[in-house]
Amino acid sequence: MTQPNRRMNWLLSRAYRRMVARLDAGLADLGLTGTQSGALFSFGDDGEGMLIGELGAKLGLGQSATSGLVQRLVAAGFIEREAEESDGRAARLKLTRL
Repeated sequence: MTQPNRRMNWLLSRAYRRMVARLDAGLADLGLTGTQSGALFSFGDDGEGMLIGELGAKLGLGQSATSGLVQRLVAAGFIEREAEESDGRAARLKLTRL
């Protein structure tokens, strides 16, 4: 990688970290982080919700990270889990009405 590319990568990384810090600070009043708000925005308006794996794929997260994220959102009352009709082992996530 050339020197200008390294500098550009460093500047973009620094800008991203600052943006995330500001986003997290702004969402703190709601009890949310940037990742949690991204998860909530991933839900469509159709009310159908999505499977945990679908949420993880949308956010680019692995299974354990997605499970932890879902647990925190359920505990905070933002989403709820429902048994998936076609597969009792799967859980469908839906937004709650706060």
